[in-house]
Amino acid sequence: MLAASFAGFIIVLRAIIYMFKSAVAESSAGHSTRQLLTRMLGLTLSVWSLFPLVWLAAYGGLINIVWEQVLWGVSDYSAKVVFSSHLWQKNLATVQQRREA
Repeated sequence: MLAASFAGFIIVLRAIIYMFKSAVAESSAGHSTRQLLTRMLGLTLSVWSLFPLVWLAAYGGLINIVWEQVLWGVSDYSAKVVFSSHLWQKNLATVQQRREA
């Protein structure tokens, strides 16, 4: 079961990487926007990787229940911040496109 879970996680990460790289390749925006998308990819992958790391640490007995809960909270909060910043960035890009049209 553990191998299946991590295999699924790797599939999701590869899909995210493909999606971001396709967006960067198709983007007609400038270099700074492409850099921003690349940074957003790195941040997304980093935050998403926190979840299996916390799980592995708890499963392996490396952390106690209190630290597990704290780390779940940090991971969850971080994921929400990253997700909302993606939405914010996309909204700003859409507003800019409407202004230029």
